[in-house]
Amino acid sequence: MERASIDSNVLSIIIVNYHSWEKLRNCLDSLSPKNQPAINLEIIVVDNDPNDLTMNEFCDIYPDIQFVKNEGNYGFAHGCNTGSLLANGSVYLFLNPDTIVPEGVLEKMLMSFKTLGEHDVLSTNKNTKNGKFERTQRFFPQLGMQSGLGKAFHRLLNKKALTEAFSKDKAIVYPDWVSGSVVMIGRETFNKLHGWDTQFWMYSEDADLCKRASLLGGKIAINQHLNILHDHGASSRINQTVSALTKSEVKISHHVFISKHFKGLKRILMHAELIIIDTISSSFYLLLSLIFFTSSKLKIKRLLWLNLIKYYMFCVRKRQWLSPRSLGKDHRFDV
Repeated sequence: MERASIDSNVLSIIIVNYHSWEKLRNCLDSLSPKNQPAINLEIIVVDNDPNDLTMNEFCDIYPDIQFVKNEGNYGFAHGCNTGSLLANGSVYLFLNPDTIVPEGVLEKMLMSFKTLGEHDVLSTNKNTKNGKFERTQRFFPQLGMQSGLGKAFHRLLNKKALTEAFSKDKAIVYPDWVSGSVVMIGRETFNKLHGWDTQFWMYSEDADLCKRASLLGGKIAINQHLNILHDHGASSRINQTVSALTKSEVKISHHVFISKHFKGLKRILMHAELIIIDTISSSFYLLLSLIFFTSSKLKIKRLLWLNLIKYYMFCVRKRQWLSPRSLGKDHRFDV
């Protein structure tokens, strides 16, 4: 697929959809010209289910939006890269289909982005329908900080510095990485990074993109004065099997990140630490699920344990840490 031409007056919004049509409808409505009148938008929706015919209906409802059917569910990163190849804008905004953008936010976000450095990445505050805000303090994985307890201990030890760095009074704060649900990045930087890394089938591809941008000298920024609604997990809570699959892919993606960004003894120790954490926690819930067998939440934990055991056996056989789901096809992004 050839790259689209560049139009510096266009903001390209790229959305990867998988069975989230009702959520997507709300998202697209929030991006309509009447709600975002000050910006020239092009919207590209990549559907990752080749067998879902709902897209035909949406093509009729939203004739000004470009829909593309991916040939398979090759993961979030692959869908994003596919959409970017069709984009004309000099700035990309990757959005989840379960987001809703309030009126005027995109204009302010783009203005904020243009004040940043060449390789910087920008996101916004994200809140749920219940008004709860997603955490802005996000750190790259480190030894001793891969469990919830380890992260909590780190925050406690650095409470004063973190409170200052992420003060609500600051318009812009700088975490290590931002969620892939809302990511604004310049086209040139995106090309230099060779897009999203499709070694990550799902999850941690956002941390990886931010890590690579920071290695170029870019900063990862959140504008705390801008909010986007995020009804998190719309496409990952279809049923218990899917929920267990997505939870296991979260843990698998951490191994992929470690394998890519760490070397030597530290990489070995981080893999080992993560295996121990996952094994202990999943085994505990497995025992509970055998006692309370009918609990739907514990059934998910039971399936998660089984998925992790299969994954670790797969890693031993293949001598690598990638998810089996990312090995079906080569999806490298070429500029």
